[in-house]
Amino acid sequence: MGVKIVQQEIAKPLNLKGAHNVRDLGTYENKSHQPLRRHQFLRADSLHQLDEKDKETLLSYGVKAVIDLRSRMEREKAPCALEQDEKVDYYNIPMLDEMNSSGFQGKMPESMGALYVQLLEHSKREYAHIFHTMCRYPEGCVLFNCTAGKDRTGVTAMLLLKLAGVEDDIIVKDYSVSEQYMKEVFDRQREQMKQYGVEIPEYMLKSPQEEMQKTLAFFQQKYGTAEQYFTNIGMTEDEIGILKRKLCA
Repeated sequence: MGVKIVQQEIAKPLNLKGAHNVRDLGTYENKSHQPLRRHQFLRADSLHQLDEKDKETLLSYGVKAVIDLRSRMEREKAPCALEQDEKVDYYNIPMLDEMNSSGFQGKMPESMGALYVQLLEHSKREYAHIFHTMCRYPEGCVLFNCTAGKDRTGVTAMLLLKLAGVEDDIIVKDYSVSEQYMKEVFDRQREQMKQYGVEIPEYMLKSPQEEMQKTLAFFQQKYGTAEQYFTNIGMTEDEIGILKRKLCA
């Protein structure tokens, strides 16, 4: 069973062999106790290890589009298993491309919360591209993913859940469970990094609640509402309406 909080169950992953953190944002209800719509948005980790059964599961779930937020290097090293599938529209909108493609050799953020604020402030063009793309699918499931389904995906999920009017406490919990679901993957990544002589801060393989809490505090102080942020990045009122209708019927 998933974690219970405020009588809401935190989304748990779909039963897939090749991915570990594919979860439906429609699991929740908003502050008005209105249920969100299922089969509209899936947040996910890397899809490069999906087998045929996994792919059929996602197609049967209603996935019409995949928005891959991984860097160009990540995509080249581990191509998405659905990239060439004629039944799915595939988009690559790289985020944190420079940091990932350099093998984490540059200056690292002081915390994940600092990285998430950096994403919100310096990746507005990418976020506009992501949400413009989502608006092309007023019906049908849009899956968005990165490598762990935690950071780039986590901030994107936060923005959608804020737009749907979900309580911050639920958004924090939805973010933090990624560490639980990705533990085995993170352990393998840690060992692989050591073998390659690459050292990354331990916090990059975790998702503590306080990091999303810091992000939400910044977001509230700077923008106040999700609508204000979406407007700031160039989304029209009609586009915001499309996303809201996808989130809450």
